[in-house]
Amino acid sequence: LSLPYVCAWNPPVSLGWNIFSAWMCVFWTCEMLISMNTGYFCGGVLCMRRNEILCHYARRWLLIDLLTLCFDWLSLILDVLSEAHEHVLFSTRPVRLLKLYRLSRLTRALRAMKV
Repeated sequence: LSLPYVCAWNPPVSLGWNIFSAWMCVFWTCEMLISMNTGYFCGGVLCMRRNEILCHYARRWLLIDLLTLCFDWLSLILDVLSEAHEHVLFSTRPVRLLKLYRLSRLTRALRAMKV
């Protein structure tokens, strides 16, 4: 919910925002690890063999999750660095814009679950 606000107005980074961002990075990292170990249905049959689950996950979501997590962690690190060094020459806005992809993925997942 805060992503559109952050992308539009680029508010100053605060300790509270950094804590929230760190928590979100940890959450999505754990979600990725759980997804790697979650069975799936194939032809109406539940597949629970780890090697098949990992192959299925690698073909479908691994690259997307890795790229998104890299951007999330990079954004967090840049936010912390920019707070520590006020004269930082880079902006975190491009990295934050890439988080929009995470938002679209979450929306797609909610639609798939019909929530």
